[in-house]
Amino acid sequence: MGFGCWSPDSRWIAFEIKRGDDTHLGLISGEGGQPVQLSYEKGQSWPHSFSPDGDKIVFAGFRDGSWNIWWISRRAKVQKQITDYSKLNAFVRYPAWSPRGDRIVYEYAETTGNIWLADFK
Repeated sequence: MGFGCWSPDSRWIAFEIKRGDDTHLGLISGEGGQPVQLSYEKGQSWPHSFSPDGDKIVFAGFRDGSWNIWWISRRAKVQKQITDYSKLNAFVRYPAWSPRGDRIVYEYAETTGNIWLADFK
């Protein structure tokens, strides 16, 4: 378990749980106790920030071959995909809620590369 982030009221810590090749979202009280696993889907789930009301956790999720931004409700345990990227060479990272909770900011990047051929003389 690792990569924790605090809820705005410091009552909760969201974190990443590694299970085999997959990572899931977990939640634990800020005062300790037993962690609870929130997500179970195959792929990667990297939490980064809570909504201002402390209910939703926004995360970068790698599912079905592509990275997108998702949130999961701490209370209802439901998830929602926010973006719809499908490029195999693209990724998203570090999503964070705005202070009013009406926007999410995140990094989106596409990796590119070149193959070069050198002739020996």
